Amino acid sequence: EHLHLWTAIGCIAGAMRRQVWVDMEYFQVYPNNYVILVGPPGDGKTTAMNIGRKILAKVPGVRFSVDSTSRERLIVDMSQATADGTSAMTGFSSEFGSLLTTSAMDMVMFLIEMYDSGDSYEHRTKSGGTNKIKLPCFNLIACTTPEWFATGLPLQSTGVGLLSRTLFVFNTGPRKLVPFPTLTTEQRALHDLL
Repeated sequence: EHLHLWTAIGCIAGAMRRQVWVDMEYFQVYPNNYVILVGPPGDGKTTAMNIGRKILAKVPGVRFSVDSTSRERLIVDMSQATADGTSAMTGFSSEFGSLLTTSAMDMVMFLIEMYDSGDSYEHRTKSGGTNKIKLPCFNLIACTTPEWFATGLPLQSTGVGLLSRTLFVFNTGPRKLVPFPTLTTEQRALHDLL
């Protein structure tokens, strides 16, 4: 149940983007979340995430990043994903480690910058091109296993702030094994309402 709950919270944040905030006078708090579903293989975390993604995809104006990308590509995608003057994007990844594989600490630092949702973010490349992300808001829902933390998480990422900005939802196994699941009429109607 908690995998579905936190996926839903992440999807609500993805739908709200920068259109909702809490005014703290010196800064605003936006509803972006980094939700990482953690559990053994086959526990239902990817299923929960995919259900949420399908529902969120029906919301007009929501933009998605690809499942696995480099920091540079994500910067380009966010700089081009403008709607209503903001650059809001939601990322879904069935393997959180795939986001950190190509760019490692560069991606970690970029995710920290995006979480703080500043007014803008500029990235200048060696060849002289500049990408500017206006009013960024990045939301992330991803999955991983406990073993990945021991072997795949860059050790230097533990002290720079990404983990403190991330909600880790731990699961120990599937809630129940149903070989051929079916939806009731009420569940189908609820899905459409969501």
